[in-house]
Amino acid sequence: MPVVKTRAIVLKTQDIKENDKLVWAYTEDLGKITLYVKGAKKSKSKLFTITNSFSYSEIVIYKGKSFYHLNEGALIDSFNEVMDDLDSLLTASYFCELTDIAAVEEEKNENIFKLIVASFYLLKTGSIDQNLLTRAFELKLLNLTGYNLSLDRCTICNEKLASVNYFDVENFGGICNNCAGKNSIKISPSAYNSLKFINNSSMDKIGRLKLNEESREEIKKINTYIIMESYGKVPNSLGMFKKLKEE
Repeated sequence: MPVVKTRAIVLKTQDIKENDKLVWAYTEDLGKITLYVKGAKKSKSKLFTITNSFSYSEIVIYKGKSFYHLNEGALIDSFNEVMDDLDSLLTASYFCELTDIAAVEEEKNENIFKLIVASFYLLKTGSIDQNLLTRAFELKLLNLTGYNLSLDRCTICNEKLASVNYFDVENFGGICNNCAGKNSIKISPSAYNSLKFINNSSMDKIGRLKLNEESREEIKKINTYIIMESYGKVPNSLGMFKKLKEE
């Protein structure tokens, strides 16, 4: 059976039997895969560290009848700094859960892999506001899974948009004043321009954007709606984050 060497980041895990684990990982070469890892729960196992949540490793795997199996691996980064901060932990959990919801099993998309890794390093270093990083991750993932936003032209009449006061929640984009109707919601020019900046900028440039609280909430509302419409559900991590923040 063919052996594959690839880089992977762990999205989630589940204990199986006494010492084994099921591991869902996003890989550079195979996309999202499910791994059955024997003995991974044993602290002395060479596979213990690389099968923990958020672990970023180079792994050697092979395909079995139902799952991939992990032969060996070398840890690149454990992202312990993320695990030690509650806000970062919840944000990282959200990234992983949203990726798991959005990604199709064994559908390779190297750009999704790069997005996850880049976002984890930005989270680790604290070089960008977490709320802004989350909105950027959502928009990039939506684009990479086929749900592109149309922000330069009206989604109804295709006229070039000079200024925008409405967002089309049916066609996911800007809409001119003449075409605004029941499927549109009000959006401030500031929020719309910020949405365009995030959508068109690389992750390393996102930190340049300064968002006021009103724009943050507008973009969050729009992103959450699109995620629900596109994927059929939103991550539970969102509710958990809100609940813990209120306590």
